[in-house]
Amino acid sequence: YCTLSQYDDAESCYRNAIALKPDLSRAHNNLGNIYKVKGLHEQALACYQHAMELDPDFWQAHSNFLLCLNYLPDSEPKQLFNEHISWGVIRTPKSRACRQHFNVRKNDKLLRIGYVSPDFRTHAVATFFEPLLRNHDPKQVEIFCYAEVPRPDATTRRLRSLTSGWCDTVGMNDEELVQRISNDHIDILVDLAGHTANNRLPVFGYHPAPVQVSYLGYPNTTGVEAISYRFTDVIADPDGSAPFYSEELVRLESGLTRYRPPENAPEVGPLPAARSGIITFGSLNNVVKMNIRVLDLWCQVLRAVPGSRLLLFRDMLQGAIKARYQEWFAERGLGPDRVELRGNRVNTGAHMAIYNEIDIALDPFPWNGHVSSCEALWMGVPVITLSGQMHAGRLCASVLHQLALDELIADSPQQYVEIASELATDKQRLSGLRENMRRRMQQTVCDGESLAREIEKAYRKMWRRWCAVGSEEE
Repeated sequence: YCTLSQYDDAESCYRNAIALKPDLSRAHNNLGNIYKVKGLHEQALACYQHAMELDPDFWQAHSNFLLCLNYLPDSEPKQLFNEHISWGVIRTPKSRACRQHFNVRKNDKLLRIGYVSPDFRTHAVATFFEPLLRNHDPKQVEIFCYAEVPRPDATTRRLRSLTSGWCDTVGMNDEELVQRISNDHIDILVDLAGHTANNRLPVFGYHPAPVQVSYLGYPNTTGVEAISYRFTDVIADPDGSAPFYSEELVRLESGLTRYRPPENAPEVGPLPAARSGIITFGSLNNVVKMNIRVLDLWCQVLRAVPGSRLLLFRDMLQGAIKARYQEWFAERGLGPDRVELRGNRVNTGAHMAIYNEIDIALDPFPWNGHVSSCEALWMGVPVITLSGQMHAGRLCASVLHQLALDELIADSPQQYVEIASELATDKQRLSGLRENMRRRMQQTVCDGESLAREIEKAYRKMWRRWCAVGSEEE
């Protein structure tokens, strides 16, 4: 049911399972996932907590608990840090990290890099990972991928063709995967999932590679002591962020990520408001990110721009989920004439055409849109974001900074409304941004080569540091 976006039916199934067997921890965990998808974060956290109480070894429920905390508007960096460290202490005992490595300690050797992810498939992570993978220099690095992908697709096959070694890890236990990584003589192992679904974080606790890194797939620390580094940038993690990570922050000067636009994206259409005379704000973000404070702020934007409308699209905007959002907007005096909720399923990539109906995209918080922001920008639609105090709330700002569009980054809800109002009254500027945005994206956010060179340079520095420490020990 979840695969088909039939979340009401899925919830009913999990509730029936719990009624038949109240101590079924996985049913409680899965019910939590449904609550999370629906944006009911507190209920989701309670389900994950109960699943952990029923099965203390159910580490995936613990990861889901951490993931969900990132969506709460009131979560504080220190609180989240402590929760992640707790996961690391419980799930990856220090004894596991006491592992010898027999990799050749040569500063300028061809480095063997291993990437671990469940998202080597049509997924947001692959959208950002492929520009890096495609541009790696084979004279500097040899790439291995460890794929926890139960249903490979065309993206999986494309990524596999770009690697020197590929291992399907589905069905492998931690010890088997640790041994495989060791046998492959991986020098630097990179986690691309963090505490997202189907991660293999416990494997990193065994320290199968001399150097271990966190990147891309999760907007917070892993809490795993054996992971030494984390890639970020100065916008996503400005000065003062380091105390909230168990990893050493490595800030990429050229920006956090690169974006691979979909091949079937339509051409950028003319400004919708130029035809209709009505400004259309919009968002195609996952509804899990649309909490009450987000909706309230978007309502303020609509009130500040008379006659404007809001278009929200997501396949999960149907059934009880859609009804709840309609009720929320109605309580705030905004009916279907001002807010359109679309939940029809479309073919992969076809949703990009919807941006040709949107003048200005609105970004949610405290977990920003990342791939959604890049999609909007690729289609010429400027995105207004509220910069948060943690990495998750600064992802869109990182992208806008690369495009030299910092004026679209708000520091407060009030400024968010002001930016939206001013932009909505300047159709000439909106048209100019629309016409030039794709070219700007191609020159910056889609430039995988510059990112690959910088990351390879960072890998080399990490490796030489490990070699130097080993020489001192000898």
